[in-house]
Amino acid sequence: MITSICLSYAWYDTLPRKYKKNLKNLYLVHSGFLSKTLLTIVTPFISPKFWKKVEYIEKLEDLFLKLNIKASKYLKYFPYIVQRNEEVMLGGQPISPFGADLEILCQRFGKKYLHFKHIPSILIDFLTHLKKPEIINTKDLFNLQADAATLYGIVGDIEYGEPTTDFNNIPSLVCSFKLFLNTQKHGLLGKDAFSRLHYLKSTSASDKVIKLNLSKLYEKLSQGIKQCVLCLLHFFKTISEHASENNMTILALSKIFAPTFFRSKTPNAIFTECISLANKCMQMIIQNPDILMNPEKYNEQSSESISSYESGSENNLTEDEDKSDENKSDESKSDESKSDDI
Repeated sequence: MITSICLSYAWYDTLPRKYKKNLKNLYLVHSGFLSKTLLTIVTPFISPKFWKKVEYIEKLEDLFLKLNIKASKYLKYFPYIVQRNEEVMLGGQPISPFGADLEILCQRFGKKYLHFKHIPSILIDFLTHLKKPEIINTKDLFNLQADAATLYGIVGDIEYGEPTTDFNNIPSLVCSFKLFLNTQKHGLLGKDAFSRLHYLKSTSASDKVIKLNLSKLYEKLSQGIKQCVLCLLHFFKTISEHASENNMTILALSKIFAPTFFRSKTPNAIFTECISLANKCMQMIIQNPDILMNPEKYNEQSSESISSYESGSENNLTEDEDKSDENKSDESKSDESKSDDI
């Protein structure tokens, strides 16, 4: 299947040799105005027999029907720019890497990266460039700032799927990476991360209880987001190993990215009370990401604190409201009692 056609012989040369010899069908997707006649003219060295195997497909949907395959399983094999062009062609709102749910990005653009199987291609691009020797050793790496025009430029290139996106501008690379993470609708550890953090703060939880709670948050995440979270934590740990050059110690990284992992869906002033604990939690999971996957390492700790959280404190941010309601109820009963006495 070819999704991007050049007006030269080069496009044919991209096909692996073993497929050229045993080719049964070739589907040209989004071919546009490039008819078979035009392609025959610009690629004169290709055998006429070859063109009998070529079929033109205008939409990915038609291709999936033709091959009788599930879009949910095979869509991720098509690059972001192809999927975006499809949505534009159909008159829909094209997906943007900035703001789209991370799980959806995993399903639609997930690729194998290191030992992870479903990391969005845009995240792979960010991590690959940030780990380059000439970038990873940049002083104060994640404290760098880019001007608005430069940032808008790289964000626009990424959204439009431009193959010439300049990832070598380090400040704009850093800022667009942070923007990508921070445009998620809530923290990367899930919608309950902030409320649980606040609960741990209010109960002065021990380190073991904190670790168990972190692992419980991780367990609730979807499979794609789980992989992304672990991938990012291992990445931050790698960054911290170059702290002598980039000043990005585990503590520094924790202070920068704690809100990325723990912020609530809507702004909440109470978060300021939890900053120190959020930083501490980030230090724990950057230093040892396995904390999230192996809670059994800490199972000697009594589960009473955890069960008390699960049974009655999950919505701890509304405790004050509940208490207020109880007080109002007591006052109401008192008024009724007084009324009866009268």
